[in-house]
Amino acid sequence: MALSPSLYDKLAFDPVKDFQPIGLIASTPYVFTVDAASGAAHLAAAIAKAKKEPGSVSIGYPTVSPLLATELLQKQSGAKFNLIPYRGIAQGMPDMLGGRLDAWVGTSVTMRGFIDGGKVRGIAVTSAQRSPALPGVPTIAESGFPGFELLTWYGIVAPAGTPAAIVAVLNARLNETLRTPDVRARLEADGALILGGAPEQLSRALRADMDRLGPLIKAAGIKPE
Repeated sequence: MALSPSLYDKLAFDPVKDFQPIGLIASTPYVFTVDAASGAAHLAAAIAKAKKEPGSVSIGYPTVSPLLATELLQKQSGAKFNLIPYRGIAQGMPDMLGGRLDAWVGTSVTMRGFIDGGKVRGIAVTSAQRSPALPGVPTIAESGFPGFELLTWYGIVAPAGTPAAIVAVLNARLNETLRTPDVRARLEADGALILGGAPEQLSRALRADMDRLGPLIKAAGIKPE
């Protein structure tokens, strides 16, 4: 919803006018990972190499959102990576584990199993604080780029014009569910930060990402593939 207006010249919906926010569910960071057998143990090493030899460090990604995390890192670090798109993690991970990619960036949800299984090593997360699910992986801010943060968030919306009474009930039930111990445990196990809150908080998150990431998409010339 936040990225489509900047990706597509023509869009069949307006992410602000056509939907009524119900509430945020959670947010998750992206994780930069390398093969567990790789000698690259720190993000700084990859950045230094990519600055000295532009395009020498290949990074695979499955969707536009993790690509934006990498574009933001390039902008702040001055490094130039070789960014390689994949249709999904099922296509990309074999290339990384086979030594054909230097790194992979994906959400903590998709990468935690590979990290816990010892197949890959996390070298940086894109959240402002370390992920409770991946406490041993430093943030990009810790790696020398203060203030760096880029997350993906999940929320619930209804059609525009949904009666306020219904919105209030749905929002209350959403927040009630997010306070349930087993729901919290399952979300947090994948590195999610539980959010909840009022519908207006989702509206603010949407507009903030449109304002912040839209110019980044345009500057990088990113188009749907």
